[in-house]
Amino acid sequence: EERLFADGRWHEGLFPKEVATAEDLAQMERFQATVAAFAARRDDAGRRAFAVPVARASRDADLLALDGISMAAWMAREGLTAPFLRWWVEYACRDDFACLLETTSAWAGLHYFAARIAVPGDEPSGFLTWPEGNGRLVAHLARSVGDRIVSGAVVTAVEPGRDRVVVRWIDAATRTRRRTTAEHVICALPRYAARRVVTGLPDDGGSFRTSPWVVANLTLDVEPASPGYPTAWDNVLRDSEALGYVVATHQSDRAERDAVWTWYRPFPDADTAAARRRVLATPWAAWRDAILADLGPAHHELERRIVSLDVLRWGHGMVRPEPGFLFGPARARAALPLGRVHFAAADLGGLPLFEEAQWAGVRAAEEVLAARGVAFTSSL
Repeated sequence: EERLFADGRWHEGLFPKEVATAEDLAQMERFQATVAAFAARRDDAGRRAFAVPVARASRDADLLALDGISMAAWMAREGLTAPFLRWWVEYACRDDFACLLETTSAWAGLHYFAARIAVPGDEPSGFLTWPEGNGRLVAHLARSVGDRIVSGAVVTAVEPGRDRVVVRWIDAATRTRRRTTAEHVICALPRYAARRVVTGLPDDGGSFRTSPWVVANLTLDVEPASPGYPTAWDNVLRDSEALGYVVATHQSDRAERDAVWTWYRPFPDADTAAARRRVLATPWAAWRDAILADLGPAHHELERRIVSLDVLRWGHGMVRPEPGFLFGPARARAALPLGRVHFAAADLGGLPLFEEAQWAGVRAAEEVLAARGVAFTSSL
């Protein structure tokens, strides 16, 4: 499933014992025990300390206080200072949030580990993945509404009114401007896009911050040799600002075909706007050179094996759960309707998870049913 490149070779897992010190291992054991205790904890209402989605997690005061400090501060307070452990936890924060230890809420950082343990004392639950990623889930949901979906529709404005909402959009196929009037609208845009489209949307004071990402697909004629543990689905280099790569063709049982590696790099800079400008201004050739420099030490034949290299830049990869954001006023306000416009997106849950987007969508749909006086049994 995973391997780590460290000390000149690949090792099984992301925290291999053979590259850890005795102190690393001792502190990892303490960290895992703390996470297990959080996973087992229930409040007076039976809610878990950390749950997916966030709306179902406990609201105990000592837990909410964790959102007010960084993961770095929490680890220092707990005496968890071993460099390898700090790297391992920060890798998780970079991977899920595009944040560093100093810019990740301690609540979010602990949620990453504790919420994934389904039964107290159990191993973290596994996850599902498909060749097309979350596209599999999107296609599954889309089939349930059939031809009611209108694609190729570029929404330029959502204008809330007293008894109606006007949606202005462009039909991309015919390049004609269209106008739709609705009794209610669910806006499932991430906040950075919603604030450019929805008229009268209150300013959130910059609370919803997002990091840029760069993703590259490397198509290879043959997988290059690598020293140590063999190729895994997830392949991480410890001394790298990137997150490594996944083998996107890992689920194929056809041996004779090109391999595709998908390489990821988040930019957890404090100045996200400057990072976006830098990512946008960097040409393809520079990304190629950066990727080869990053992966080259682990794969000496890589450059000769590349058939094509495609790069995609995401200006707003995901919302950042920085200290104070998850249980602060801005996120709570953002979920409230604006007249007859209701909001649903993963970032309203504060964490970039499919489950948060799903929860927000159902919640928004139930708001509309309630506003229309339709009787229903809540799915939440």
